[in-house]
Amino acid sequence: MEVCDATWSLRADLTRARNVLAVVPTTGWHLAGDPRPALRALMRQGVVAVAVAAPGAGPISDTLLRAARSMGLPLLTPTAPCTAPEHQTRILRVLAAALRTHAEQRGQLLGLAGRLYQQGEGPGPLLHWLGVQTSSQVTVITGRHTWGDLAQHARLLDDIMAGQIHSAAFQTGTRHVQLHGIGTTPRQVLAAVRDTPWPRPAGELIAQAAGQVALLQHPQILKTQAGRLQRTETTVRISVLQHLMTGETVRAARAAEPLLPGLLTADGCQVGVLECAPTEDRTAVATACEAELGPSALIVLCPAEARPGRALGVSRPVAWTHTSCGYGAAIQALARAREEEIPVCVTTEPRRWRITSPRPPAPGPPSCWHRCAPTK
Repeated sequence: MEVCDATWSLRADLTRARNVLAVVPTTGWHLAGDPRPALRALMRQGVVAVAVAAPGAGPISDTLLRAARSMGLPLLTPTAPCTAPEHQTRILRVLAAALRTHAEQRGQLLGLAGRLYQQGEGPGPLLHWLGVQTSSQVTVITGRHTWGDLAQHARLLDDIMAGQIHSAAFQTGTRHVQLHGIGTTPRQVLAAVRDTPWPRPAGELIAQAAGQVALLQHPQILKTQAGRLQRTETTVRISVLQHLMTGETVRAARAAEPLLPGLLTADGCQVGVLECAPTEDRTAVATACEAELGPSALIVLCPAEARPGRALGVSRPVAWTHTSCGYGAAIQALARAREEEIPVCVTTEPRRWRITSPRPPAPGPPSCWHRCAPTK
């Protein structure tokens, strides 16, 4: 996004960009009497849409609206008077909200697909959810007998099913269609149809859903993908912790955003090191910790020697930039907890903590996170 000056010119060092949204004032173009030359110049520099800032009251000029429409250039107009910088700020806020919504939808998609797999269900509920999210009709085409109204596009469907092309998007009448191949040849086709053009986030959600539908139809492939996702999440969590340990909070926030959005919004953190008993599955314990502590906690698996029972060392609250100090304090507290044979120890605190469930835990995965509470 770039803000133009009063003559509708981009900054001098921007020679040729791609997919630029130009924010322009309502003054300047009329000096030449016709906005089209200025619009053409912007398009030559890579501008694909124009947002008009209107500091004063009143509608946008019909001449400008007609010129933009004739050139196929989208024109965004403000809902209230604003300057160019104010208009830019408003647009950035809308874009940020849209990105958050898209990220949430992707997370919901992956979560729903995972639950359906664990429950042994087919992709039906996923297709229904996808239709609601994208305001479209979503179905899986398995052969010629299920083409329905899309039978007129038989050659295109044949090409997708044969694996010659992976996807296609087109308009037929008043309907806008997205087609994506599913699985290996002979493929099935995920078809999504809506009455209005596809926004980019909705189209990307359909494309990602096609992969999830294929996985639900092939449990073994889904298991492989789930394993990769888990390894990716583990890698991301380790990467976030490594950045925090070296004080690189900006990089940590960027790495955590796709998986743990808003992780570093608090002023600081409290570091805990939990040691599992030999009978426990560390992955199951980590999952239970995540369920109990919620999205504000960063749970990381690390190598550790199993002990006869569960023990926990907790640091005092520290700033994010001092995470490594908190980690060291938690390790010291863990050693003290072992030495004094208490379930939990907190550094620099006069009181001791206890785990409210029996110790040592029963064999097998724990049913829940063992809550910690201060002793009186």
